[in-house]
Amino acid sequence: MNIQSISHSTPQLDPLNQPVIKQAEQAVKAMFNPAQSMADSMEEVSMKFSESVEKNSKSLEERTIKPRSEQRIEKLAELYELLTNHDTQTLNQEARRILSQGQQQLSVELLLDTAKGDPAKAEVILQKALAEARTTGQTDKAQHLETLGQQLYEQHGAEVMAGLNTAGALAMFSQDPEHRQTLRQLYYQHIVGQGSLATLFDALLTQFDEAHFAQGLHTLIRALTDDLAAQFPSLPQGQLRIILKDLTASQQLSHILNSVQVMLRKLAAKGMIQSMSAAKLTRKLVEFTQSSLYPREVKNLNTETVGDDPLAHVVFLNALYPLVQKLPLPLWKDNKARQNTLNVILRLMTEYAHYERQQESQATRSTPRS
Repeated sequence: MNIQSISHSTPQLDPLNQPVIKQAEQAVKAMFNPAQSMADSMEEVSMKFSESVEKNSKSLEERTIKPRSEQRIEKLAELYELLTNHDTQTLNQEARRILSQGQQQLSVELLLDTAKGDPAKAEVILQKALAEARTTGQTDKAQHLETLGQQLYEQHGAEVMAGLNTAGALAMFSQDPEHRQTLRQLYYQHIVGQGSLATLFDALLTQFDEAHFAQGLHTLIRALTDDLAAQFPSLPQGQLRIILKDLTASQQLSHILNSVQVMLRKLAAKGMIQSMSAAKLTRKLVEFTQSSLYPREVKNLNTETVGDDPLAHVVFLNALYPLVQKLPLPLWKDNKARQNTLNVILRLMTEYAHYERQQESQATRSTPRS
């Protein structure tokens, strides 16, 4: 995937010191009024963006106070643009499409279908349609949309919060709406869904090429920071802090990827490389961190990377071993798995080194003496 980047800055992680009592009060409010918590979270994210736009595009005399309802509609449009990079006209069209449906056809599934499976986008479209229904006096439809909003929250509340809280960070990643959506889906699946770091990195390496892996990782860290700092984060703050800590500690994988690229270029210069990319090989190394490693798996990787020549295997393993040593500690299933993997590779290196000495000895004996 060719990612058109916008920002290359590494996010700065600010310390968060929110009083425990305040956290408890917010949690209780969210528990008893989830619909309001969604609206507040959406308003918080969009307000930050709105203020930034206003400061950069309007002079002081142009800034006017507007009715709250008008401000809210504008914030919805701004948030929609953050999520999709599409303008207000597109949001209006999607909201009207929802309003044109009969109440029997209106459902959470229809909302998600309209939003191409994105719960956060579905929430924004729903709120826009709801505002339109109230403005035009469609009382019954407005009540039905309120019910749908509650159902959307019950089924996808964490994803809605995550999408709204991280919209600004992900918008800095790319102008392409598909690229934003891809990264947001990774966030939904592997952070909100609390998958392992290994599966997250595997997905990043699969979706993005070597040139944009580091930027994608930095963007996820920025998004996590924003989610954690939001009034209503997608997961409990303690869980998000642990994920953020591990993800930040694992940024070294970007350097591993670069080192793999250098190693493959050197092997290619010696005529040893078969068909192996840096992203694919790095994914293989990430896989090594998740389960007990067997010698045949390393031998298969040898053959896939440098062919059948045992001498090429010696060169490859000597270059590979330091990279495995440097894999970020949070990636490993546990320390036992790490030590086992290193021991397996060391044993194979010893076997191949012994084979290499045998070959050299045979070559020496077969050389006629002068």
